[in-house]
Amino acid sequence: VHANVRRNWLVDGDTRWMNGVAAAMGWEGPLPAPFARHSGRKFELREGTIALHPGCKPDWPWKKWHAFDELAAMLNDVVVIGLPADLENSRTWFKRAFRWPPHVRNYAGQLGLADTAALLSQCAALVSNDSGLMHLAAALGVPTLGIFGITSPERELMAVERMKPISKGLSCEPACRQQRWGRTDCERHLECLRTLSAA
Repeated sequence: VHANVRRNWLVDGDTRWMNGVAAAMGWEGPLPAPFARHSGRKFELREGTIALHPGCKPDWPWKKWHAFDELAAMLNDVVVIGLPADLENSRTWFKRAFRWPPHVRNYAGQLGLADTAALLSQCAALVSNDSGLMHLAAALGVPTLGIFGITSPERELMAVERMKPISKGLSCEPACRQQRWGRTDCERHLECLRTLSAA
């Protein structure tokens, strides 16, 4: 039996823990690449369509980025994915509803997981808060850009080339991300997210 030691998992995250378990069981070398299956449903998306996932765990609203609608306005073809709760921003630091441009196709709350995976597989890329759907897109082989504030990308990202962290790159970020996991604020009150524009 191999169980994670919570204090180590809080620092290292899932991927490093799984690598450690595999090594303890005799696995040598890197783990196989992550993968996911989808339903096969066709969505007739235009080439170059970008998916946006503006959600995360409902009780972690401090992880949400405010400029998904601003980014959508800069892109030609956009789909929004996730659950209806992913569009609920009343508990976030920015406390406003997203104002989607008319060309956005909003699938939030309309698809199950297998159909969401199918939709993602037909997109050119996903831009997402740190979330499960971010990991799903990367496992499907979709170029994935994850928005990170005080949460550590080193802890959360899978080690795949197509998964890239996006952050403001403030000088305080490296030290901030070494602090305890699960914080909801920092000394600069999420300046890393507040100042990250769509541009």
